[in-house]
Amino acid sequence: MADKAIHTGSHFFKFRSLRNKLLILIIVLSLLPLIGISIFSYNAGSKQISKDRIRLLLENKAQDTADKIDIMLRNQKQEVNSMATTFWRTFPGLGTQNHAAMVQMLNDFTVSHEVYDILVVVDKSGRIVAVNTVNRLSQPLGSAALLGQELKGAEEKELFNRSIRGASTHHDWYRSSVVQRLYDYSDRDISYWYNIAYGEPLLDPVTHETVGVWISIINWSCIQNILDSVEPDLSVQDLKTGYAFMYAKDADTIIGHKYRANRKDLAPLPNYPAAKQDLYGTRVVGDHGLKDLHDAVLRQNRSVFNFAYEFPKGTRKLSGLAFIDDAAFGWVVGVGVDEVDIFRPIRTLSWWIVAATLILAALVVVMTYLVAQGITIPLKNLIHTAQSIAQGNLKERVQVRSSDEVGILGSTFNDMARALENRETQLQELNRNLENMVRQRTQELESSHDALKKAYLDLQNTQEQLVHTEKMASLGQLVAGIAHEIKNPLNFIYGNTGFLSDYTKKLQLLLEAFDSLPSLSPEDRARIDNLKKECNYAFIREDLPTLINNFTEGAGRINTIVSDLRTFSRMDSYMMAEIDVHASIEISLNLLRNQYKERIAIHREYGAIPKIQGYAGKLSQVFMNLLTNAFHAIGEKGDVWIRTRAAGGMIEVEVQDNGQGIPRENLKRIFEPFFTTKAVGQGTGLGLSISYGIIEQHHGRILVANAPGGGTIFTVRLPIEQEKSAS
Repeated sequence: MADKAIHTGSHFFKFRSLRNKLLILIIVLSLLPLIGISIFSYNAGSKQISKDRIRLLLENKAQDTADKIDIMLRNQKQEVNSMATTFWRTFPGLGTQNHAAMVQMLNDFTVSHEVYDILVVVDKSGRIVAVNTVNRLSQPLGSAALLGQELKGAEEKELFNRSIRGASTHHDWYRSSVVQRLYDYSDRDISYWYNIAYGEPLLDPVTHETVGVWISIINWSCIQNILDSVEPDLSVQDLKTGYAFMYAKDADTIIGHKYRANRKDLAPLPNYPAAKQDLYGTRVVGDHGLKDLHDAVLRQNRSVFNFAYEFPKGTRKLSGLAFIDDAAFGWVVGVGVDEVDIFRPIRTLSWWIVAATLILAALVVVMTYLVAQGITIPLKNLIHTAQSIAQGNLKERVQVRSSDEVGILGSTFNDMARALENRETQLQELNRNLENMVRQRTQELESSHDALKKAYLDLQNTQEQLVHTEKMASLGQLVAGIAHEIKNPLNFIYGNTGFLSDYTKKLQLLLEAFDSLPSLSPEDRARIDNLKKECNYAFIREDLPTLINNFTEGAGRINTIVSDLRTFSRMDSYMMAEIDVHASIEISLNLLRNQYKERIAIHREYGAIPKIQGYAGKLSQVFMNLLTNAFHAIGEKGDVWIRTRAAGGMIEVEVQDNGQGIPRENLKRIFEPFFTTKAVGQGTGLGLSISYGIIEQHHGRILVANAPGGGTIFTVRLPIEQEKSAS
């Protein structure tokens, strides 16, 4: 029993030894931080890679791809417009003598631009005048037989019918029957089977009549190639399952995808039937059951976002989605990656963390065991001091009581603590200085950015004003010349109407005097009566004064319009002058009479206002723009009220219509350059923007609001006197 007690006591003593306790303590203290760091690194890495880096990458890639497609569509639209616009510089008409040259031009366009399947010129009767006879590789097509025939394709006919009315049109993603007739794409990538098309009216440069239509049919493969270019970009970043896809405007029809028929060197879509490997034209909801993705796209309202879903079933996928800017097409571009790729680096990182943890733990155990062999009680003081410093008390020091290894360790530890305290002080000072420098630099950059942005907007506005001013000056010279040319012959007409009336009366008196002569024989008098009946003399005598009065009134109206035109053309002076606002409004109404006569009632509610200082031409331009917009806002018949009043050194001009009004969401944008609510081709979007600038130039304000009973009210407020000359 005594031996057993001694043996048990020896085991207890070994456990109570400083070496063993230090060994256990160091192992525990080392493993716990390593395990905590490992768990933290895994979770932080997962969040950083999957939620931040990958999602941001996919959103940016989707937006970049959408921007590329936007640029491509914009360039093609501009090319088609340019082709149709410059057509008349080469050919004087659509006659048969120009057909061969037109075909050669279309062939050159087809080969040089490398995106067109068909380029065709159609006359206004719907018959094909010219069509390319070679493909993009300069290989011959059998399209010559189409010359002189009526346009066949249903989609192309619809495009022609819209364009012949003078509008630039397009047709969204479709399969062209004309292309199918001329091209054999049966063994090619299915993206070659589809097209988009643009139509542009051909306007006679003299009569401005639409005499034909230019139709450009673009092969869809050029857009699919943009989507395919995403795959190598993602592969470089070790996201090998990533690819781009695209949905139609309904967010349900797939119009671009990696998995499609006849694509070469493509592994099949996993966990998907072989008969359904071609996703072109399939439905997101009906064919693939992705209603959540469909609803998410519809909710986003054209903003970039990301969405996680399963496709195919059992495969988690994360996609970034973006909308193309061209709302006419409204396509949705997506870039997706399987979660297998997303978490591959995390799994690799987790294995490295586990291996490093085990290796470090083993090293800690071995080194702690070796160091603990020669450590005695004074080490407790060192541990206490180390724990105190670890808690932030950098002024704590070890009490050195010996000159052995422990004493040297204590002295070294004290040196380290002092150096750490000094370094901490320096770091805090540097951190404060760095924060101040970053804050100062950020403020400088923000100030520079704001100044640059303001300068750019001012420059852009000035450029628009200069261009418009030059146009108005040229228009004023043209109007003045035309008015002068009309005025001269008009003076002959207008000045002689009085003489004509006087001469007519004298002739009637003369005829009546002859008729009343007593010397006339009964035979002569009977002959004169017969002649009067034959020429309807009684009616002519009664109607002739009316005709002369109508003639005088018409000439007077023409004289008034010409005078107003000449007055308007002289209003482009750069000198400030006194302006009669009522007279300026009346001139605008006279010049715009053709837009409202017999359709719109003008209600003049003029107040007593003085003349103001300003630029007559610019303010007349403002009134012309406001009245024109009011007339255009009224569909059939309606009313326009013009009110003026003076108050507080200002005058107010109010133009109200009872038309269709302006949507609430557009009221804040109505004065932006190039923003218009009119249909395509009916407005440039510059009228109200320029008017806004002119009113600001006169130190005034222009306001817009919807009328309570329907329609719109524009209010212009102008100072009676200008403090400084508007520049």
